[in-house]
Amino acid sequence: MGNQETDLGSRLPVVEPFEAGRSTGPQQKEQQPKTFGESDHLIVLRDGRADHMGKGVTVMRSRQRQLEPDNVGPENIKPTFLQALSIKAGTAKTHRFQNLYGSLNESLLFEAWRRLNKKGAPGVDKVTIAQYGEHLGENIRRLVERLKRDDYRSRLIRRKYIPKGNGKERPLGIPVVEDRLLQGAARLLLESIYEQDFQRCSYGYRPEVGAQRAVKDLTFELQFGRYGYVVEADIKGFFDNIKHDWLLRMLE
Repeated sequence: MGNQETDLGSRLPVVEPFEAGRSTGPQQKEQQPKTFGESDHLIVLRDGRADHMGKGVTVMRSRQRQLEPDNVGPENIKPTFLQALSIKAGTAKTHRFQNLYGSLNESLLFEAWRRLNKKGAPGVDKVTIAQYGEHLGENIRRLVERLKRDDYRSRLIRRKYIPKGNGKERPLGIPVVEDRLLQGAARLLLESIYEQDFQRCSYGYRPEVGAQRAVKDLTFELQFGRYGYVVEADIKGFFDNIKHDWLLRMLE
């Protein structure tokens, strides 16, 4: 075989054909790969890697942003109906979805239950998530029947105050488990449609791009980027002063 050049520029050793009865001589000790810092040159490739040339190759990779979260697995697979909504919303931007209320069926409610935070506190009815789940199938069936009869009414919200860092208290509303379940199902419908309009850099109460992801990406940018100032801004009492009628008009 002739000498061939590899992608890194190093050359393959020449392999002599074996002949019967011919002594190949004493075997030489295999040469250990050279370490970085010896006389071989560096080659910087287009993707930012620095590759060390020689018989032994040492690869030095540049700093890289964290990989996207692993969304593979049955716990992250959308139901077929939600996938169809996402595809339709992404390919037909002007399409107006009709009768989403009729999509609040048992299948969607079971999916919402699977994603529900099982550590949440009970609401005004004192029914815990564990108690509601003891007869989950029957509870969901009755809920769907009330939705079909247009007989469903949400319960009052239990108010609880949690301390803030500045010595004040933040009001927290805790719905009953059934209301939380129905809200989760409605959220799945709206997410499937409106997620197609967001950018990956739009952080908020969204799947995989919430506050924790924003902190991780911001940490990376501040560590390896060139910034002189960090400005933090907060809208005082945002949820107390936001115009709910405008929010509803945006969803019409």
